[in-house]
Amino acid sequence: MNNSSQEWKVVASLEQKGNYFQLKPTTLNVKKKDRDDFTLSFKPTWVMQHTALLTLRNDSTKEEYEYELKGYGEEPLAEDHRVLNCAARETQTTYFDIKNNSDKQLTYQ
Repeated sequence: MNNSSQEWKVVASLEQKGNYFQLKPTTLNVKKKDRDDFTLSFKPTWVMQHTALLTLRNDSTKEEYEYELKGYGEEPLAEDHRVLNCAARETQTTYFDIKNNSDKQLTYQ
């Protein structure tokens, strides 16, 4: 919240290995007596831990704040539960839809 009588220019930067944390926008012009927001997201590729350093710098007041970010990627939750009932020595065929969240074709074996 900018409670001052002048507009603030706030610059945000991320230091990290990889690109798991994303920040948009990187610069905000906050009007006097107003507020604005950065959007920070964490997008792990699989089960993992990742850290980053977020720096917010107010160019108008010369203040700087640092935050250590910790992201934890966990195994995804089950999306469905299926129960198959079949008798011994009988063949049963069941089909499952598999989501592909990537931009390329995947082959599962």
